[in-house]
Amino acid sequence: MNPKPQGLTPFSRPCDQLAQGKLLSAAVRSARELGYTEPHPRDDLSGLDVARKAVIRKEFLSP
Repeated sequence: MNPKPQGLTPFSRPCDQLAQGKLLSAAVRSARELGYTEPHPRDDLSGLDVARKAVIRKEFLSP
């Protein structure tokens, strides 16, 4: 059987691994090693990366 395809967002990979019973630390480490997270995954987990990107998009789209 083929493995289940991963989701479309970087956050879905750790979530899939958590659903399989893996520890959060192991799921984040795996995602970081595969390049799914920022160099410091704390930025992803805290929402800081999303907030930064939202500000950039707002500034770009504002007249």
